[in-house]
Amino acid sequence: MQILVDADACPVVGIVEKIAKQNNVPCTLLCDTNHVLDSNYSQVKVIGAGADAVDYALIKICQRGDIVVSQDYGVAAMALGKGAYAIHQSGKWYTNDNIDQMLMERHVARKARMGKNKKHLKGPSKRTDEDDKRFEESFFKLLKIAKEVNLDAIKGSLFGGAVGDALGYAVEFKSWNEIQREFGQNGITEYALDEETQKALISDDTQMTLFTATGILVGETRGALRGMAVNSSCYIGYCYKDWLKTQKFNAPPKKEERRDSWLAGVPELYSRRAPGNTCLKAVSIDKYGSIEEHLNDSKGCGGIMRVAPLGIHYDHIEDVILAKEGAEIAALTHGHSLGYMPAATLTIILNRAVFHKNKHQSLKEIILEAKRITDEVFAGDIHLKELDAIIDKALELAENQESDEVNIKKIGEGWVAEETLAIAIYCSLKYQDCFSKAIIASVNHDGDSDSTGAVTGNIMGAWLGYDEIEEKWKHNLELSDIILEIADDLCHGCVMSQYGDYKDEAWIAKYVNMESYRR
Repeated sequence: MQILVDADACPVVGIVEKIAKQNNVPCTLLCDTNHVLDSNYSQVKVIGAGADAVDYALIKICQRGDIVVSQDYGVAAMALGKGAYAIHQSGKWYTNDNIDQMLMERHVARKARMGKNKKHLKGPSKRTDEDDKRFEESFFKLLKIAKEVNLDAIKGSLFGGAVGDALGYAVEFKSWNEIQREFGQNGITEYALDEETQKALISDDTQMTLFTATGILVGETRGALRGMAVNSSCYIGYCYKDWLKTQKFNAPPKKEERRDSWLAGVPELYSRRAPGNTCLKAVSIDKYGSIEEHLNDSKGCGGIMRVAPLGIHYDHIEDVILAKEGAEIAALTHGHSLGYMPAATLTIILNRAVFHKNKHQSLKEIILEAKRITDEVFAGDIHLKELDAIIDKALELAENQESDEVNIKKIGEGWVAEETLAIAIYCSLKYQDCFSKAIIASVNHDGDSDSTGAVTGNIMGAWLGYDEIEEKWKHNLELSDIILEIADDLCHGCVMSQYGDYKDEAWIAKYVNMESYRR
């Protein structure tokens, strides 16, 4: 999402920029050569003078989900036609319900001005502070609505990943034959509830995914409030130190001890859930791994299974930058390129599925585009052909009539990242219209069922949305309230700014003071 302002003689540019900056939303001001503007935040595009030149330039770059600020009803109508939002400088929202009437009123007014008995219609009154306040309130509400358009997909991806993780965790170390003996011919098809808590338990996959999310949001908040921040992988690395405590201790540390994530204060997370040795060892040392400086040569799936929050949070970041950051998050603990390149691919798949940069794009087309972007970022890597080959195999198998048991065996068991990704792609493509079928297929095999289930759930939840997840998966899932809370935070992001007066006490508690907050 971006904000596009028809900025010629627009009186609300300053208000738009202030709110855009608070919400970390890109803003573009378009003007002609008679109204050259300067901005410390927005991108300024100066369009050659000419009738309607700015209008056509704005609509050309307008995409579904963008917000257009214009007093021109024609521009607003075209923006609505492209699936964007539009608002007048008065604060009035253009909608599909009112735009026809507004265009007709404009037409009637124009005829009155041009008729034989020309009527000199009274122009707009002088703008007041009250007008600015009205616009600011209206624009803020519209921006919130525009951001929440993606909430269903963001919730779906984060919650769906936890569903797949919990379903697969119950059978993670069982063979397919053992799964069938215990759960029947079709394998596990519903949660196996913990006897003590009567909950479907999540594994380290969802635990680390939640800590990834808080790391992203801590970094974003620091940048918004202090004007300085480093790559999100740095803050995520700090949050993983808190996750490590949940694997070592039975309860949260004393409040005065340093925390880098508010999740460190959630007692339910203090439970060891079969964490991978690679993650434990990597997080235990003082140094963080990266694409350039490897900690090890591991290509296990412990990197890819936790990167989903990156892809479902950032809307307007260049694909190459986003893909590389996804890989960097995995490379914190996994040094083999096949341990972090699949994370880049998954990040782009999720980003495309959530934000629908091309609403006509099929899931297969999204996967192929993610593969192409990964190829671009890691061109020359000696293992890239292996990743491409297994993705192609998954795409091919998803279209045949063989059983899932046979097809998944041809891909692998999912203990390594490229196999986890490929199994998730296979299951998501084959059952792209049914969350339950995809999830069930993704965990019923001989391999790393929780991770293949988690990544499949991330993809299917992003593709179909939370509302399309069958109700049975929404009940009795451990930490479901925390998962949904963090999904909401990922959707809205930090809306405070070092330059603004607005304060969100709940956000400050969680992402500045690292404390759990309950109203």
